[in-house]
Amino acid sequence: MRFIYLTMACLALPVVLSCGSTGRIMEDGRIYVENDLPAPTDPRTTNEAVVTYFDEDLSREVTMIVPPEGGRKALGSECPEYGSEGKLFKGGTEVTVHIRTKTTGEAEEDIVVTVDGNRTIRIVRMAYQSGSFEYEVR
Repeated sequence: MRFIYLTMACLALPVVLSCGSTGRIMEDGRIYVENDLPAPTDPRTTNEAVVTYFDEDLSREVTMIVPPEGGRKALGSECPEYGSEGKLFKGGTEVTVHIRTKTTGEAEEDIVVTVDGNRTIRIVRMAYQSGSFEYEVR
């Protein structure tokens, strides 16, 4: 009788362990913002991206400016607490990144990124007709 219970327990163990799990652990990583907008031709604009996120560890909003023409920065890279490499987020963390472009007719967007290794939000171009910008997360 004991053999039957032991066999059933051994057969049920893989099923119990797999329930609710994808079997994959998300990796820690940094979130970068890359600004591929061109250099401004209008002296009233900068084509900079003003990037803000709420840092729970610091209990405050963190802001940085990413210059145009391929400027790239990691979130938190301007905070002395994290150094120039920026903040390392735990895998699976969802971070809401607010980006405002300083161009002719400012555009704003909240982008939610789930950390699974290093991620990059790339600002591709302005969509002047709609007053927004195009981006991709990779």
